[in-house]
Amino acid sequence: MKKVYISGRISGLPREQYMRLFFIAASMLKKKGYKPVNPTRFLMCRWPWLYRLLGYNLTLLIDLWMLMRCDLIYKIPGWQQSKGANIESCVAYHFKICPMSKNVVSKIDKRLEEMIIGFEKEVNL
Repeated sequence: MKKVYISGRISGLPREQYMRLFFIAASMLKKKGYKPVNPTRFLMCRWPWLYRLLGYNLTLLIDLWMLMRCDLIYKIPGWQQSKGANIESCVAYHFKICPMSKNVVSKIDKRLEEMIIGFEKEVNL
């Protein structure tokens, strides 16, 4: 079973929003037969106090360590707006951790894009 690192925007989003996006992505990847690696489940859910203690840079290093143990990377739509996700994408490229093929992730992308649009509508109300 191939391990897939989930990359996406976290900073600047409400906790509930990014947690839902990462959870849905992980669930859908699991249904497709992959082993998802969800970085939001590591520090932010289990030990939120540790995340606050370590700060952004050390947390990103832990995320990169998790990425390096994966076979593939899945990028949640909108990942380009995240400094951390851009760094993860560059590291994946240089270490030949392949992005998932578009035909595999098209349904996941569509579902998450719909959720993101819904979140944006809620904010603008």
